[in-house]
Amino acid sequence: MTRPSAARGLSAGRRATPFLLPIREVAQRLGVTARTLRFYEDMALIGSQRLAGGVRAYDLETITRLRTIIALRDADLSISTIRQILSLHADPVAQSATAREALAAVLAEKKRQVAHIEGLIAEAVRPTDIMTSGAPIARSAEPMIARDEHGGGLIERM
Repeated sequence: MTRPSAARGLSAGRRATPFLLPIREVAQRLGVTARTLRFYEDMALIGSQRLAGGVRAYDLETITRLRTIIALRDADLSISTIRQILSLHADPVAQSATAREALAAVLAEKKRQVAHIEGLIAEAVRPTDIMTSGAPIARSAEPMIARDEHGGGLIERM
C-alpha cells in the first residue's frame, strides 16, 4: 500500500505545497474583479499568499470562503455582517443561525421595498387623466403638438 505523501512524490516529514491560484484566475472563475478580491483582503475577510513576482494567490480554503463572501454580498449583506458570520466558523450552528437571521432581515427589507413600488404603481396616474381632471398643467418649454385647423396634419405650436 502506498502512503498518500509517497504517491505525491513527497518524502515522509515534508509538507505538501498548497495548491494556489493566481488572483486573476480566481477573479475570473468567481465572476468578480481582482480589485474586489484585493478589497476583501483589505477588509480582512481573506488572506493571500504571494507567487513569484509578488502576485497574490489563493488556496482552495480561501476560494471556498470567497464563494461564501460573494454570495452574501450578492444578497446585499454588509461587510461587517459578513465578517461577523465568518468569525463564527468554529461554531457552524451559530454561524448558520446568524447567516439566516441576516438574510431574513435583508429579505424583509426587500419585501418592504417591493410593496412600496407596487403602491406607487397602483397610484400612478396616466397623463391623460391629469389633463382631463382640471388640475393646472405647467407650460413646458417643449413645443406642443396639435392638429391644424382643418383637422388634418399635425403642427407644432409654441
